Amino acid sequence: MPTYMRAQNEDPGQSSPRSQLETHIIKSLIVSYFNTVRKSMNDMVPKTIMAFLVNKTKNMAQRELVAALYNDNVDLRQILSEDNATVKKREACQEMVATLRKSLEFLNEVRDFYFESDSAY
Repeated sequence: MPTYMRAQNEDPGQSSPRSQLETHIIKSLIVSYFNTVRKSMNDMVPKTIMAFLVNKTKNMAQRELVAALYNDNVDLRQILSEDNATVKKREACQEMVATLRKSLEFLNEVRDFYFESDSAY
């Protein structure tokens, strides 16, 4: 691609091969630019629609939740309590952590015993 393009004023009725080449290059650059813009617009439209839908849904959900929160017959202890499934998962994880700590202690004792008995020889 040339670094710069310049039209030459030779014969007004005739165009030189160089000016035809320059015209062809300019046309192909414009077509390429418009194809890029079209692809960009095709990509942005669904993303924009989804952003509007997500924001509208978020605002509606927030409105509903605030209205439910300020309702007089709402038990705040029930709303703020931890879900039973989450409680069970947390307890299972705590048990797993305790078991892993005991296992690590056991492995450290085995390692220390092995190195102590190995160094005795």
